[in-house]
Amino acid sequence: MVQLLCDEHLEIWNDLEKGTYNGWSASGDSVLKRLTTSAELQSPWELSSMNRLEWYWGMTKKLDKIGCMKIGNIYEINAKMRLVTTDGVETCDPFQIHLDKRSCPTISLITIGGDRPLGNIEIATVVGPYKNDDWNGMYGIFKVTEEMVSAQSIQIHISKAWKNVDIIVDISTITIKLATPETYGLTSCSTNLIKNWGAEIGDARFWKIVGSGSIQLSRGGVQPSSKWSIRHVDRTRSSDGLFQFIDQSCLTVGSFWQIQAIIKLVSARGEAFQCDINASTGEYTCPIIGLMMMKGNSRNYLHVHNSVKLAWKDGAYNEFRGYLEVDQQIASFDKVGVFVQRVKGDVDVIVDSISMIPLTDDISSRPLSTSVGQY
Repeated sequence: MVQLLCDEHLEIWNDLEKGTYNGWSASGDSVLKRLTTSAELQSPWELSSMNRLEWYWGMTKKLDKIGCMKIGNIYEINAKMRLVTTDGVETCDPFQIHLDKRSCPTISLITIGGDRPLGNIEIATVVGPYKNDDWNGMYGIFKVTEEMVSAQSIQIHISKAWKNVDIIVDISTITIKLATPETYGLTSCSTNLIKNWGAEIGDARFWKIVGSGSIQLSRGGVQPSSKWSIRHVDRTRSSDGLFQFIDQSCLTVGSFWQIQAIIKLVSARGEAFQCDINASTGEYTCPIIGLMMMKGNSRNYLHVHNSVKLAWKDGAYNEFRGYLEVDQQIASFDKVGVFVQRVKGDVDVIVDSISMIPLTDDISSRPLSTSVGQY
C-alpha cells in the first residue's frame, strides 16, 4: 500500500509531461487537447477542452489525496483560464448567477459513491471584472464536509462555460491548499460575514449581480487609505442589485445582526444622485440591504431598512446601518445571500466597507426594521 504524503497541498499540478495529460480527461463527448503549436502556445501546461456541445462537458481528473481531507478543513483553490471559439477570443460574465450563453466556467468537486455521482459542489469561480484576450483567475474557498470524506472518490471538474466555447486552463496554476490566516475571503460567525467587503484586493471576487448590470472597481473609498470600492453599473431597474452568498450556518435562530455599508449614488452620466431617505416607493427611494434566501427552486426576500435617518448627501458617501433577528424561517433556507438594491434604474451604486456582524450586547435600543420583499 502506498502511504499518502499529507501536506498543505491537497493537489498541485505543475508537472505536465510532454505528450501526456497527467490524469486529466475529457467529460461527455468533448475533446481534450494539449496546445503545442507556436501560434497557440502561451504556457507549456495549457489544456483545452474542445468540442463542448453541452455546457456541463469539460475536463476532469480524479483527486489522488482525498484521504488527507478532514471534516472542517478549509482549502483555497486557484487557477487561470481563458476562453476561445472558432471565431476567436470569447468573453463571459463572472457576475451573473443564472446559467446562459454568458456564463463563465466554474470548478467543482464531484463526489462518487460506487459507480455513480453523489454530489456536485462548486468550489471556485472566475474572478471579475473579466479581461478579454488574457488569462483570468479562478478563485474559491471551500470547507470539507462529511459527504466529501465519505466518498469513495472525488473528481475535480472544470465546465459550465456555454456550449461550443473552448475552455483553456493553465494546469500549472491549479492549486488546492490548506487555507491560512492570510487566505483572502475567510470569514467566521463571530466576525464579518461579507467577503471582499471593500475590494481592496483589486478585484470583485465573491460578488455577483441580481438582475442586470455589471461590476466595475471605482478608485478610492470612504477612507483616505481606501484604494477601491465596488460599483454596480449599467443598471436598468430598481431591483437590480449587488449580491453575495454568505455562510448560512452562522444564521442561528435568535441571533442578531448588524448590516452596515457606506454608499454613494451617481447617475450613469456621472452626476450626483440624491435619494429621499423618507421615500418608501417611487424613483427617489434610497438603497436597502437585505437577504435573498433560497431553498430548492423557491426564493424569499427580506428587506433590512436603514436606521440612519439623516438627509442623503448627494455626491458623497452615506451610511447605511440596519438590524435583523434570525427567525426559524431564515435559518431553514439552504442558501442565503446579501443584496443591495431598490435604487432607481440608470443610477450607479457605489459600495464600500460593507459588513454583516453579530451583536452580542443589549440590542433593545436598536431598531429592528425589516419587511418581506419581492424581487
